[in-house]
Amino acid sequence: GIRYRLEVFRTAHKGWGVRSWDRIPAGAFVCEFAGEVLTSEDAEARGAHEHKEDYCGEGEYDEYMFDLGLNGMSVQELLNGDKPDVCITGRDHIHESRLRDPVADMKSATKLVAHAGLSDAEIARHFCLDAKHAGSVARFINHSSDPNLNIASVLYDHHDPRMAHICLFASHNIPPLTELTYDYGTDYQEKLLGASYEHSLSIGSR
Repeated sequence: GIRYRLEVFRTAHKGWGVRSWDRIPAGAFVCEFAGEVLTSEDAEARGAHEHKEDYCGEGEYDEYMFDLGLNGMSVQELLNGDKPDVCITGRDHIHESRLRDPVADMKSATKLVAHAGLSDAEIARHFCLDAKHAGSVARFINHSSDPNLNIASVLYDHHDPRMAHICLFASHNIPPLTELTYDYGTDYQEKLLGASYEHSLSIGSR
C-alpha cells in the first residue's frame, strides 16, 4: 500500500497536483492508478465524443484512461510477438519496458495465460481503466516530459494478465514537497496539445 504521505494541492498554473510530504527513494512504490474497469468497446463508446475539434476543457481526450494488460500491450499482442516501435506511456501507449525481446515476452505471456486458464475468447477480450469520474489519488498527478515517476503493470492479487494493476514508482530520489509527475505519452502531447505542446506544458490538465 501507500507508505508516503501524499497531498493533493493546488498548483500555481496546472490546476490540481500531487506531492509527498516525505522523501521518496528511487524505485519506491508511490501509488496505484485506480478507476472504473471497462471493456475496450465501452471505453471507445464513452470517449467517442472526445475529439480534438470538440475539446472544451480539462478532463477530455482520455487523459484519465489507460489500456489494461501488461505495460500497455494486450495479451493477444504479446502472444502474437508484437513489438512497438516507439516508447510512450498511457492510454493507447506502450511503456518503455516494452522495448524488449518480443519472443521472450511471448513465452512469458504464454505461461501467464496458461496459469490463468484463459480461453481464446477471454484472451481476445481487452479492458481499459477510466479514472475520470472515480479513482485514486493518482488521477490528480500531472503530465511532464521530464517525469519523476515511472509506470509499471503489476500482478499481485490475481493471475489475469488482462487486468494488471497500473502502479507508479519513483524514477529517482524525490525530495519532500516536490510535485509528482509522469509522462502521459504522445497521444496526449500531439492530439490534445498539438503544435502548442511546449507552451501548454505550463498549463497542465488536472
